Amino acid sequence: MNLKKNKEQEELEEAKEEQEEQEKQEELYGEERQNKEEEDEEEDEHDITTSGFFLAFRR
Repeated sequence: MNLKKNKEQEELEEAKEEQEEQEKQEELYGEERQNKEEEDEEEDEHDITTSGFFLAFRR
């Protein structure tokens, strides 16, 4: 009986650790995605500025 409770407790702890690890990975992925989006926005702004400069220069 006691062994069964210990085994259940171990399984619960393992499941909790796995869940924490998964949440950590999701958080890291979210931060990476946000950074990528910010970089893309900066590149878009640069492209727009560069395009506008060349259009104005051609006129």
